[in-house]
Amino acid sequence: MFPAQATKLDSGTYRIQTTANIFASDESMKKKVDKKAEGICQGKGFTELESKAQAHSEQIYMPGMVTTGSYKTFNKTIQCNQSQ
Repeated sequence: MFPAQATKLDSGTYRIQTTANIFASDESMKKKVDKKAEGICQGKGFTELESKAQAHSEQIYMPGMVTTGSYKTFNKTIQCNQSQ
């Protein structure tokens, strides 16, 4: 599984994504994204605006053959809670 990546969007929201092979569990991907979200929000907590798990397939070209490779992505859009 690759490290979670974060992209800052408009109005203080973030989209966080991780990518893994097809054998990774959705739960492990969610935990990785949540850990990244906690770090971004610096312990203030966050509100989940949207989340989506997807499986993808692509053709892979190898010498003498064409096969299909699969991978998964998990995306979550969050907004950090305001400090109190």
